[in-house]
Amino acid sequence: MLQYIRKTIQISVIAVILAITIISYYGYLLSAKGQKDLMDMAMEENGYIMSYLYAFIHKIASQPVNSGDFVPYLDIFKGGAWSLTLFGFNITDPVIAIATTIASKVFYIPLLISIIIPLVFILIFGRAFCGWICPMNFLFELNEKIRKVLERFNVPILNISMSREYKYFALFSILTLSLFGIHLLPYILPYALVSRELYHYIFYSTFSFGMILILSLLVFELLVSRRGWCKYLCPGGAFFSLLGFKRLVGIDVNTKSCPAQCSLCTEACPRGLEPHKNMIGIECDNCGLCISKCPAVSVKYKFGVRSSEFGVKAKIICFLLFLLLTPHSSLLTVSHAAHAKIINPHAGAQTHYPQNPSEEYFAEKDDYVIHFSAFQHKQSDATIRVKAVAIVKEKETGQPYLGPLRMVFYRKSLFGMKEDMRFDFEKDFEKRYPFYANLPYEGDFVAKVSFNASGKEINVEFPMKVGETKTNLIFLGFISFVLISSIITVAYLKKKQQEAKKKVAPVG
Repeated sequence: MLQYIRKTIQISVIAVILAITIISYYGYLLSAKGQKDLMDMAMEENGYIMSYLYAFIHKIASQPVNSGDFVPYLDIFKGGAWSLTLFGFNITDPVIAIATTIASKVFYIPLLISIIIPLVFILIFGRAFCGWICPMNFLFELNEKIRKVLERFNVPILNISMSREYKYFALFSILTLSLFGIHLLPYILPYALVSRELYHYIFYSTFSFGMILILSLLVFELLVSRRGWCKYLCPGGAFFSLLGFKRLVGIDVNTKSCPAQCSLCTEACPRGLEPHKNMIGIECDNCGLCISKCPAVSVKYKFGVRSSEFGVKAKIICFLLFLLLTPHSSLLTVSHAAHAKIINPHAGAQTHYPQNPSEEYFAEKDDYVIHFSAFQHKQSDATIRVKAVAIVKEKETGQPYLGPLRMVFYRKSLFGMKEDMRFDFEKDFEKRYPFYANLPYEGDFVAKVSFNASGKEINVEFPMKVGETKTNLIFLGFISFVLISSIITVAYLKKKQQEAKKKVAPVG
């Protein structure tokens, strides 16, 4: 019964992420359709079947006569497993919040408020996000069933073991790179990729490069290492384990009532722990598989602080994380004009584009905070519709800047930066500065926002990626192929070498 409940929650999470993305796309159809019929526009962009889905939503939504007035109501639902907005309240993964804080060296209050619910959840249930909520874990569990079928048919597959410490050093290394503006978390954490790929497919009818990593991880766990990503490499799991080491709800084993020579709970554990020896530690995700497998009901959930092993290395990592988060730390020596949030917007720049932005940045310069968002939609095979929005506010008072502003876009080329577009605003438009363009190409851009405040020229630059450049896809695909091939080859040779040693070993 416990596992049925857990599976239901996992499927429900994926369904909610999918539903929110569909609602966001419906909002886009409402705001972008103009004089077109919504059904006709949906059919043009998504085909026959999906058009009826959006027409059904349109019918039951009972929106006002002016469809554009209904879009703000849809904006209270957006996001995914990485960051979620429900009824206008933001819920953010603490890992990205920490990475953002490290990169910006600023404690942004709305961002900190958005991690309260996840933090409380982790402090109570520990790493339970991995076992009960993570959409990628659900795919990994389906993947493991396929692995068992292959083993049943004696297909030669590997099961490489590594040190569990790898994921903790991966976490610290990735957060350290955030100091230098290198944001790897959005491209590494699978549960963020699942949310983004669903969004990308619904909005663009295709997957992005993130699908390459998702498939690579599935192949890795299928053929190379059973649940290897979650056990040895996932930085998100490392963070949840460290933060929830004194969880209130955990697994408790009464070893005295365990049947002799029984280790069914240990065999079922996807994290490779040993509950039959009462060796659980901080990495348990409370999935309850050990409870479901125990024939003697010796394994149960227990409420109360469990004495968990929290070794010297884990304490060192926590101390280093504390140093990274200290605003006056000597480690914080690199300055950045802006940092990427890569989460749901807080500034409300989604007019006519209720989906998540492709880029979103905050920058502080002198006495002003500049918020920059970019939204894009592929109108055809040759054209990409881009909207960029800049919002400028005084740092102390929060009052918006309403004066002249210039927005210049530079396109990166093989020979440097080339000015591509320029727009001068004489004044604001509803306390923001929106720029629209139809681009016939994909590529990397830099948006430069300039304005004059109290006689001083203020300039801030923001990176912006338009489309999915084919060169990046080919490069990432090649790297993924080489990486997976190398791991499989090395593991295969190692296994053959071990088998050869066994054959030549003298019989005692």
